[in-house]
Amino acid sequence: MNNIEDIKADSDALQTTVAFTIPVRAETMPDLEIYKDGVKIKSPSFTTKPKGDKTQFKLSFDMSALDKTSIYKIQVNSVDEIKQQATEIGTFDLQNKVS
Repeated sequence: MNNIEDIKADSDALQTTVAFTIPVRAETMPDLEIYKDGVKIKSPSFTTKPKGDKTQFKLSFDMSALDKTSIYKIQVNSVDEIKQQATEIGTFDLQNKVS
C-alpha cells in the first residue's frame, strides 16, 4: 500500500527538505518515521496543511546532498490519540543520485 503522492525533495550540503501529499485528512493524526539504511533515526518535526480530503506534509532532516550512498525510508502512519497504535499509510525511499 502506498498512498503518498506529489513527492518533491530538495537537498543542500546540510539537509534535505521533502514535501508530499497523503489522501488522508490532517485530523486523523498522521505521524512520521524515518530510517537511514534500515536504522530508525530521530524523526524531525514536520508541518501539515489540509488540502481538501488530502494532507500536505513538509519536513527537513539531516540528509546531505553529498551523501550518495545512504538510503532513507520515510514512512507515514496514522496513530491513535496516545501514539501507541500505528497504521501505515505509505512509504517511500530517498537517495541522492550519483552524477
